Amino acid sequence: TTFTTAPLIATLATPANGATGVATTSGYQWTAVAGAQGYYFYVGTSPGAKDVINSGGLPATWTSYAAGNLPAGQTLYATLWTEQAGIWWASSSTFTTKPQVAALTTFSNGATMVATSGTVQWSSAPGAQAYRLTLGTSLGGTDLLDSGAVQGTSLAVSNLPNLQLI
Repeated sequence: TTFTTAPLIATLATPANGATGVATTSGYQWTAVAGAQGYYFYVGTSPGAKDVINSGGLPATWTSYAAGNLPAGQTLYATLWTEQAGIWWASSSTFTTKPQVAALTTFSNGATMVATSGTVQWSSAPGAQAYRLTLGTSLGGTDLLDSGAVQGTSLAVSNLPNLQLI
């Protein structure tokens, strides 16, 4: 019996196959393959699609690719091709990016001399069904305010303690 083995092919190392919470500005790294003649890398919103990244041919010396802004909160499909002896071999993986979340716009982290009453505002997040604002005297605390579900991107607050780290 005789047989021929397939050559080694590059596989995506970062992000790992099945990874979740991948940053939308994430870069990509793959394993180097001795004797590779080149690579070709693409990412899409469905298997085999190239609608997010399409690198075109890459030199054999490259083992990484810098990404731009990826769509937030979405499963993406990556395909990495390795050229060996004039034949292209594919390795596929999937990962999910972090969802876009709301961020406070009224106060910056570490702000001082904030009024004890006023309106707290935050950015919207695509696909959000509701928001919840909590204020506390400890990290993650809710002892000062727990708004429950809020439909808009602002909430009036009052009677916050004076000279208190919140």
